[in-house]
Formats: sequence, C-alpha cells, structure tokens
Amino acid sequence: TLCMTEMNKIYEYQGISPYYKVEKQGEAISEILSMESVLSIVANKIDKNSVSEIKMFELAYRLKRDLSAVPIWNIVVLENGHERNFQIDAVTGDVYFE
Repeated sequence: TLCMTEMNKIYEYQGISPYYKVEKQGEAISEILSMESVLSIVANKIDKNSVSEIKMFELAYRLKRDLSAVPIWNIVVLENGHERNFQIDAVTGDVYFE
C-alpha cells in the first residue's frame, strides 16, 4: 500500500504498493483552480458535438517520480458512451493525463 505520512500518522493512498513516504516540501499552496476553471479546460479537450456527462470530479494528489505530490483535479467524463479520465494540476492547470 502506498502511504502518505504526516506527523507520525499513516494514510493509505489508493491501495498501491509498496510503501512510500511523502514529505512536505516547498511553499504552502494558498489557492487552487476553481471547478469552473477546470471544467473550461476539460471542455476545450472534448468534441464539441459529443454528448458528455461528468461521472466523477475529485480533488486528489498525484505522485511525481521524485516522490513529491501535487494536488490535481481528477475528472471522469462520459463522452458518447466512453469514459475519459482527466488529471489536471490544481494549481497550474497543466493537463497530466487525458
């Protein structure tokens, strides 16, 4: 199980193994992109003529190769009967996965 530790507490992270320690690094994040801003980014990535429905919209963390974590908006859109998963950096708006 991949775990995040903070102040001697262990939190399970998506049931992935093995164990990793995620430490606080860098400056505090004071503001993240709004849901409206993120939906605008997603809307520009999908076909304008498609029928779309949002199936999931959550704020999560993405682990990078150096084991640092960044907040992301994780969105699943049902587009013409097919699921599309988007991971968007909650601070910068960079699209990690679509």
